[in-house]
Amino acid sequence: MNMDKKLKVAIHRYALWKAYNGKCFYCGGFIQTVYDLEEEHIIPQKYKDKPTELEKILKEYNLWEDFDIDAYYNRVPTHSVCNKRKGFKLHRTESIHQYLNVLTLRSVKVATITFILSVMEIQEH
Repeated sequence: MNMDKKLKVAIHRYALWKAYNGKCFYCGGFIQTVYDLEEEHIIPQKYKDKPTELEKILKEYNLWEDFDIDAYYNRVPTHSVCNKRKGFKLHRTESIHQYLNVLTLRSVKVATITFILSVMEIQEH
């Protein structure tokens, strides 16, 4: 059974919000609801459509070749203001490595919550 795309997005956003205890990744402030959350990509999503630039970034930051822009380890919940402040800029190398180390561990929690909610939704139908 295929799940509606809007529902998949809602489940993912809730899982992201829940896995970070409702807190903004950058400032640590509370994000009131999942609807107030902005999803931030540590390596900006714009590089998904720019493979040559992405390849340069992956080499420059010494990241793995099959780095997935849309993977849970590259996405964090933020306030709108915090997300806009970062914009499309890349973090310093040290920050990227520190963030991705933390996020790789946290991504397991996001994936687990997403899986549980998806199974519950499928069982209801």
